[in-house]
Amino acid sequence: MCGSIPRALFLVGLLTQSLWASDSSILWQIGKPDRDFREFACDISTYSKKFPQDVTFTIGKSDPAKQFFGIHPGPIDEWAGRRAHFCYQL
Repeated sequence: MCGSIPRALFLVGLLTQSLWASDSSILWQIGKPDRDFREFACDISTYSKKFPQDVTFTIGKSDPAKQFFGIHPGPIDEWAGRRAHFCYQL
């Protein structure tokens, strides 16, 4: 009896996952899913000037080539001021 409960939960999980996967719709995306960042603003020498208060991207209004940085800097990145950075999508 105890062995059948985990098996049943596993099967329910598989069925639920396949239902979710079959009804997946993209609500929005920034750029193309091609692992290429050249379509974004990516000049690290100008990051601090372009994004002094981090990145705020408004979906449907902002231009990814100018207002979305393709490389998300971390607190160890000297070129971005060695601090935590946030990216807001509105």
